[in-house]
Amino acid sequence: MKWINLLIIPVVISSCSKVEFRTPEIEVKVETIEHKVGEPVFFDIKSNADNIVFYSGVGYGDTLNEYKYRNGRVIDVEELKMSFNSRVLAGSQTNQLQVLVSTDFNGIYTLEEAEKATWTDITSHFDFATNTTTVNSGEYVLNGHLEAGKPIYVCFKYNVRPRTTHLSSRDWTVSDFLISNEGNLGKHNVVTFAQSGFAAETAALKGNIVRPSVFNNTQITFRGNNTSATWDENTEVWAISKPINTDVLVLGSDKSIPLKGYKDLRHEAFYYTYNRPGYYTVTFEAFTFNESEKVAVTKQMYIVVKP
Repeated sequence: MKWINLLIIPVVISSCSKVEFRTPEIEVKVETIEHKVGEPVFFDIKSNADNIVFYSGVGYGDTLNEYKYRNGRVIDVEELKMSFNSRVLAGSQTNQLQVLVSTDFNGIYTLEEAEKATWTDITSHFDFATNTTTVNSGEYVLNGHLEAGKPIYVCFKYNVRPRTTHLSSRDWTVSDFLISNEGNLGKHNVVTFAQSGFAAETAALKGNIVRPSVFNNTQITFRGNNTSATWDENTEVWAISKPINTDVLVLGSDKSIPLKGYKDLRHEAFYYTYNRPGYYTVTFEAFTFNESEKVAVTKQMYIVVKP
């Protein structure tokens, strides 16, 4: 098929002239609706609009680009997975760091309320560091610990026992905490470390702690007492997350791909490559706006991508 030559027309508007407001029009053509994975799809565009955006119809993994979800996308939680990194420094005590989950913690971050809650120990499902080399825990699926309509809380509990009977304590660092959801749309983050809510202000403490643990936006370093006057103290640090919603995941709005802005030259050729087979609803939105109104039109078509 012979394509029309690309036509580029610069638009010049005088700064002292009133911008004319016109109703946008758009026409889009493709040579065929059937394509193969990895094969660029060529869209031939004719439009008088000041702005043009594109929705590929892809809704998987990091590429959520469907027009029907432009105002927001909410999905069910399917497979909720947890992971983190750890490393450990010095000392000889064993079994100091526990990983716990609860669905009946009441969100009051005090030792009394933490001890009242029902916690399930999931420590054995993770890998831990044995020295200062950072080790990834691996992923553990939390679905078996979820309860409909209730959030789940994650706790890293750091226990220090008397040095004279349990040897010297170890400093543990936990970082890269991540809760993710994996399902039909791929894998998406639910809670990262920065969103987890782990903080010194909300940690529940037990015993005479004179060498406090250190919290920041990327990690927690749990530290035990290291002076002879206090190293035989029994101490605990309960680092508890914020409530984690386990019913639905709010992914926000699907974002369009900008093709033309107000100051750009006319756009008449566009290529897009699909990396997965499927049926895709492609949407081009052309719009013009001024201080008081916006007028938009859409053009939709279907693309079939085969292996």
